[in-house]
Amino acid sequence: MRIGVTLSIWFALGCGEVVPGPDVTPGPADPFATSGTRLKLRHFASDDGAKQFIGLHDADRKEDCEITPAIDGKSYCLPAAMNAYFSDDQCTRPLGSWFRDTTCPRPAPAYIYDYTIIGCETAQTAKMYQRGAQVSVNQYWFRSGVGGVCLGPFDPTGYDVFAVGPEVPLATFVAIGQTTQATTGRLAIRTSDSADGMHYPMAARDATIDDDCSFGSANLNTGAAGGQCTPFATASANYYSDSQCSQPVTGYPKSCPKPKYAQLNAPATCPGEPTKIYRLGNAAGSSLFVLSGMVGGTACTSTMSQPDESTAALGQPLALVATQRSMVAAPGHRLQPMHQVGPGIDWTYDERLFDTTKNTECSFSKLADGSTRCMPPPSGYTSYFTNNACNVPIDLFEQPVGGVSCTPPAVPAFSAKQVSNTTCPPTLEYHTVGARHLAAVFELTPQGCRTHDTSRSVLYDIGPAVPNAEFATGTAMIDP
Repeated sequence: MRIGVTLSIWFALGCGEVVPGPDVTPGPADPFATSGTRLKLRHFASDDGAKQFIGLHDADRKEDCEITPAIDGKSYCLPAAMNAYFSDDQCTRPLGSWFRDTTCPRPAPAYIYDYTIIGCETAQTAKMYQRGAQVSVNQYWFRSGVGGVCLGPFDPTGYDVFAVGPEVPLATFVAIGQTTQATTGRLAIRTSDSADGMHYPMAARDATIDDDCSFGSANLNTGAAGGQCTPFATASANYYSDSQCSQPVTGYPKSCPKPKYAQLNAPATCPGEPTKIYRLGNAAGSSLFVLSGMVGGTACTSTMSQPDESTAALGQPLALVATQRSMVAAPGHRLQPMHQVGPGIDWTYDERLFDTTKNTECSFSKLADGSTRCMPPPSGYTSYFTNNACNVPIDLFEQPVGGVSCTPPAVPAFSAKQVSNTTCPPTLEYHTVGARHLAAVFELTPQGCRTHDTSRSVLYDIGPAVPNAEFATGTAMIDP
């Protein structure tokens, strides 16, 4: 059996105003994305029926929630909460701490969660408390994610600190299970399920590597024709075992078991190149090398691992399953779903839509003016100079293309420029990307004004700013 699923975006084929719930017929039909009697799906909805999943809502408790592992071995849909800090150096008397953001102020959550470290680095929710009164403290402590060591003291300046209120038993929240759906291919869908009837596909299962994986379409270049299902890597390879920096090595705490996977932190050979995930091999010792210099590293220099750090060489990269990506036609509608397909899965909607009016991929986000619109991915806006004195600026779109062996990525329809970082969120201007810019441009370097090297990138002219009001609007909704 092959199955089709929705991971984060689906389409309602009704016309005009979106009516959530049973009066809206999704298309194609999704057998897994359904609200329960208590847990409801939350989404952004456009005027003509496109929906983007944004989370869950507990109708009984009247609060949004997200799936979180707990100390009893179960997962629950828990509301947003402050991390527990502590008023003592043994980390036994919890407090809540919330950053006081003066640019984008957010109210402190109504809960504080205390946690227990299971194994080496996995924090499991142990207790949930109602937020108590705001208190004044001169210092507090924090429980480390490695070994649960109590660290501190820390200065609470810039944070609001709260006492804990009454404990809220975990059993009062909705328990969540997981189901691996049947398939005859390499990939199967993993749904999160609750006893009240909520089902939602949160991940996939790769039978070849016997692990969960995700499609991560939000990280793909605009116009990418495919992606991959990538497992979660808890370690990164930042070292090398040789003086040419060609044999990568990862470091991890000695108090922890060796991670299952590591991700190589190195510049991609070609733009949009899939992330490489490796199994870990033998121990690598403490005498190592690192890439240093400009972004991406230019010089291979010697270094030592940290005293509390073990090291391991990377083994062979995992052969991850590739997916194919395209737009799903929905005639008569401005916003069209995007989907990916792979072995065992006929379709999976990814994290973007396609705006046929603006000819661009987009996703819903809240703008500084308070509106919610389907906006293009921000990318590539840069400034150079038209003369060798570097005093006549020019704004351009720069598209990395890699070396001669690389396939140039698709050129997006828009480029985004940040015009203010004092708004919440920062204000972006979106400009159309025009024709290729062929004239030489210059940039300021530590050595002075120099010609910009375009051997691995292509420059394009940009047009005037496009008013945000021209992009499709959306509304945050909860299934009834």
